[in-house]
Amino acid sequence: MKKALKITVKIILIIPISAIALFILWEILGIICNNIAGSRQTENVVELSETSFGEVCDYDTFVGNSGNGNHVDLVTTCIIGSDKTAEEITDELLKEYSFTLVYPLEEIAEKSDGLEFPEDWQDGSYYYITIINSAPFSDNIMGH
Repeated sequence: MKKALKITVKIILIIPISAIALFILWEILGIICNNIAGSRQTENVVELSETSFGEVCDYDTFVGNSGNGNHVDLVTTCIIGSDKTAEEITDELLKEYSFTLVYPLEEIAEKSDGLEFPEDWQDGSYYYITIINSAPFSDNIMGH
C-alpha cells in the first residue's frame, strides 16, 4: 500500500513539473529562433540594399513587441545612401517584404533610433528604411 501511494505521489508531482519544464523550454526555443530570424532578416536587407541601392551606412535589428499588438515582430532599420528615389526603393523592397517604410533621412532626422548618420546626410541621397515582419514564434514571451 505504501509503495502504491509513493508511486502515485511521484506521478502527481512529475506531470505538472514536466509540463512547466516543457513550456519553459518551448519559450526558450522561441526566443532563440526569433533572434536568429531577426538577424537573418537584417542580413538579407543589408545584402539587398548593397546590391540594389548603394551604400549601407548603419543598420539595427529589434526582435520583440514593437507596440502594435501583443506579439513578436522582427524589425530591421537601416540608413542607406542611394541615387534612387524613395518610391523606387520601396517598390524593390515590397517584392521581398510586406511592411516596408522608406523615408528621406532629412524628413525623420529626429527619429534615428540610435543609428549613426553619415556626415553629409542632408544632401538628399540618404534614406531611412524600416522593415517589419512577424516572427516565427510570434506568440512568444518576447511579445508580452
